[in-house]
Amino acid sequence: MQLDLDGDPLAQARDAISKGDFRFLAISSYSFFFPGLTDDQLVSVYGYYLIPGITGSYSTVAEESLASKAYGFSKVYNHAIFKYLIGLCT
Repeated sequence: MQLDLDGDPLAQARDAISKGDFRFLAISSYSFFFPGLTDDQLVSVYGYYLIPGITGSYSTVAEESLASKAYGFSKVYNHAIFKYLIGLCT
C-alpha cells in the first residue's frame, strides 16, 4: 500500500476501494488503534495496514507532527472505507 499522508485521504480511500483493498489504517501506540472507527469488528474481516514510523513516544517535534498527521489522515480514510463497507452490507 502506498500512502501519501500529505495527500487527500478521501481520494486515496476511493482509490483503494476501486482496487478492492478494504484494509483499514492502523497506528501503533502502546497498542494498535484505528482512528475514525468506533467499532473495529470489520478490521478482523478486512485487515489493516500499519502506518510505519509511528510510535507511542516521540523524541522530536517532527515525530509528533508525523503522528498527528497520520492520525488525521487515518481518521478520514478509515471512515470512508467504513461507510463504503456498511453501504455494501445494507
